[in-house]
Amino acid sequence: MEIDSTSRLRLVTAGYWVSILALTLNSLAILFEGNLPDSPTNFMGPMFLIIFFFSYLGLGRELKDERLAKIAGRAMTISWGMTLLSAYAIIAMSTALYIRLNPTQVLGAVLFVMIVSMAVSNELLKRKGDVE
Repeated sequence: MEIDSTSRLRLVTAGYWVSILALTLNSLAILFEGNLPDSPTNFMGPMFLIIFFFSYLGLGRELKDERLAKIAGRAMTISWGMTLLSAYAIIAMSTALYIRLNPTQVLGAVLFVMIVSMAVSNELLKRKGDVE
């Protein structure tokens, strides 16, 4: 049974959003619980995100799409900027306001910002159209 390219793109897109959801929930659990919860999503989320995101970017042979790759590259750039800004904000708040977060909570906050900003900026840029 052969899968056409439209069905394959839908499958990859669905897998991408499921992995984004799993990683977002996992990062929130890390942030609020202060430790890494015992859950299969700890390992499945990142693995599926890597697999589906590279396909979603158009890096797979069957799904090669230059427009998606440009949009995803711009979204990752925005995500890195937001992540660095949030890391600086966490450091500034912990210094100025004496908010004590353990390193695991900081990692959870940074992961949350990175994942959500990448997904949201990717979706907004995709709806906007072509990027330059």
